[in-house]
Amino acid sequence: FGKSLDGTGKGRFLYWLKSTAITSGVLLAWLLYKEPSLGYWMAIAIAVLISAVVNLVRSQWVFLIP
Repeated sequence: FGKSLDGTGKGRFLYWLKSTAITSGVLLAWLLYKEPSLGYWMAIAIAVLISAVVNLVRSQWVFLIP
């Protein structure tokens, strides 16, 4: 998934974006399964926010300038 990552800022941003999209999709499915009363739009917002922060912390080198 990230093995052929180039060193450009655009490449690192796209890697973070792909990771966030995949993580938020999985988290959204889990949230809708566990908390159906939460609502679709609220679950989307929570999933995207949590996955964006987690992926940024997990790979904090993403936005560093080389």
